[in-house]
Amino acid sequence: MKFLGKVISLVISFSLAIGLLTLLINDTFTKTELQGIPIPRFLYLKDNSSLNYELYTFRKNTLLNETKNNYLKNLENCYGNYYYDQNNELTITKYEIIPHQFYQEVKINIDYKNYCSENYILSDTWLDEQKTVPRLMDLNISINNFNNLLDKISEAKRDLEPIINPSYHSEYIITYNYYLLNNHYYMEIKDINENEIVVIKTLNEESKFAVYEINTVKDYLKTIVE
Repeated sequence: MKFLGKVISLVISFSLAIGLLTLLINDTFTKTELQGIPIPRFLYLKDNSSLNYELYTFRKNTLLNETKNNYLKNLENCYGNYYYDQNNELTITKYEIIPHQFYQEVKINIDYKNYCSENYILSDTWLDEQKTVPRLMDLNISINNFNNLLDKISEAKRDLEPIINPSYHSEYIITYNYYLLNNHYYMEIKDINENEIVVIKTLNEESKFAVYEINTVKDYLKTIVE
């Protein structure tokens, strides 16, 4: 029995040592920052695929929220949910603290682009450009309805400081693409809330967008989407 007790004690000690070593060599557990983002110590980094970070900790929710708020309040905020960190040249696209019964989960998503930059703002000249397009491809509404949509957007007020709700799911989406001056453009027009529509123009995986105010826009889009 004494021998068995020693074996069990050794197994427990070995397991604790392995567990402690796993924590110590973790990318964030003893650190106070993640990619330049301040975090409290003792956050265990589980996943960091595609710049989407998942961390777990037993630390208090109040401390995590305080750290988050103190960091974000000094960043440039745009569209209601993006925060640009000029010092680290990255945009926080998600910073979420999820409380569980015995632990806290922290999700931080980043992108090394400035989402608040004017480089992503689509000029209203896109409307004039449509008149010079030789042929639209894969347009998912009739050409008459499409022209009617362009007229409606041209008369609408531009929202220069839109608030984009990341949890909103568009109900009606108009898509098409075209070639112009040897460039291949992809277009997407969709509702982003009850009274606003967004136009997204993409070239070489770089997108620019514009938001317009159209009252009861979903009711209108429902009549033209086939």
